[in-house]
Amino acid sequence: MARLVALQQNQLSFPPLASSLSDFNGTRLQTHIQLKRKTWKPKGSFYVSASSTKKILIMGGTRFIGVFLSRQLVKEGHQVTLFTRGKAPITQQLPGESDTDFADFSSKILHLKGDRKDYDFVKSSLSAEGFDVVYDINGREAEEVEPILDALPNLEQFIYCSSAGVYLKSDLLPHAEIDAVDPKSRHKGKLETESLLQSKDVNWTSIRPVYIYGPLNYNPVEEWFFHRLKAGRPIPIPGSGIQITQLGHVKDLATAFLKVLGNNKASKQIFNISGDKYVTFDGLARACAKAGGFPEPELVHYNPKDFDFGKKKSFPFRDQHFFASVEKAKSVLGLEPDYGLVEGLTDSYNLDFGRGTFRKEADFSTDDIILGKSLVSSNIAWVDFRRRMKSRFRELKELCYIGVQRRFSDKFSEFLKTLVELFSPRTPIRALPLPEAVPKSITSEAEVDVMVTPPPVYYITTVSGTKPIMNAEDSSSELIPMVLKSLQELNNENQVVRSRLDKQDEMFKKHVETNTKIEGLLHAILSKLPPLP
Repeated sequence: MARLVALQQNQLSFPPLASSLSDFNGTRLQTHIQLKRKTWKPKGSFYVSASSTKKILIMGGTRFIGVFLSRQLVKEGHQVTLFTRGKAPITQQLPGESDTDFADFSSKILHLKGDRKDYDFVKSSLSAEGFDVVYDINGREAEEVEPILDALPNLEQFIYCSSAGVYLKSDLLPHAEIDAVDPKSRHKGKLETESLLQSKDVNWTSIRPVYIYGPLNYNPVEEWFFHRLKAGRPIPIPGSGIQITQLGHVKDLATAFLKVLGNNKASKQIFNISGDKYVTFDGLARACAKAGGFPEPELVHYNPKDFDFGKKKSFPFRDQHFFASVEKAKSVLGLEPDYGLVEGLTDSYNLDFGRGTFRKEADFSTDDIILGKSLVSSNIAWVDFRRRMKSRFRELKELCYIGVQRRFSDKFSEFLKTLVELFSPRTPIRALPLPEAVPKSITSEAEVDVMVTPPPVYYITTVSGTKPIMNAEDSSSELIPMVLKSLQELNNENQVVRSRLDKQDEMFKKHVETNTKIEGLLHAILSKLPPLP
């Protein structure tokens, strides 16, 4: 039931206080007011308490934030009207919402169809309705707000959804409401709207969310991660992955919008709204995996400057530290988020993506560019190594044939040293698991360039007691010991050759035989190397 505290001008000559007339100039007023439900509007000045029923207009309200806000307002007993173009249904049953709750909401929500950029229609329709409060959820430009203010001269409160994106990039974080703003940001229209509100004689409140997530989110925030986790793909993350950001659940944001309604402490104030915890990019990927019940994700870091993605975004967050303080909202409004990050992501997954619903189809094109270039770089490194090995082998082979024995021995010793270092247990070995779609052998960089299904790249370090994972080896743990053994055999052979050269240069035939054996051993080594990707 709505409660109106109505005061006639001939009863009191002073305006009522927010404390419901409890004190005036230090004197207790013994006032007894009989509250009765009225169907008429009292004459003279009047005051509507914060708990009274409001006639509320929401600009927007059918996509994301307004869906949850409108439900909270209706449950509080307010008369709520959505102003939309009518392209989307005014009501839709939410996942987990009971039939009874949905039917109750649908029976109470009202609709005003129109285009907010049709300023004449906005002025005429809003002035005819005479709303008490306006929530502007989808306003982007100041010129869209001015007709609303002109149409409602007796507006009690204008509550605006701005953005933390208006802050000027800074090394001093978190952003506070008093921080410098960027007039050139892509949210400059919201900044100009805040300036317009400050210049008008209107009671306003501006909410600056950071990143918003939750069920029905039309921005690719958590959905971006969920798509990759479901597909079992690596998650490309720019830079080091330790960039810090911040997310707030849409239901907590709706609660914040409700908290400022009729709140004198919120009059002409700006509030940052988000979760009270910060998270790194890597941490967010792991949190999404945990929320959806996926295994630990494989994270691939890359330098965005190495790529040209055209107009496509390769990552849904700005590549920088970006988070804001919510201490003002907590202290002034008493706002405490109901959702922790993992809990909120779980709510989003269970009520949306996990049910098979999402706003945008998966697009892995930029991922493939990132992962493909990383793989090609790795493959080219292997191709180059093999090329150098073959080149050295041909040189050694020629030396054998022309009989430049001492030079061959010196060169071969150097070659053995290089190979021993390469296959040392202290050296990281790179293994490239190859799916069937990728050729099993690649002999040129040109063939590397045509690969379209890049496999994941793993790095392993062979240390004592561990088994190295090498490609196309049934018994992978035997590969490196076998190579080292072969190299030792070659080295022993080489020492024999050097000894014979020092003592018996005339024993050319035996030396040729040794060279032939060495050549065979080199062939054996090359055949035991990890196969080309």
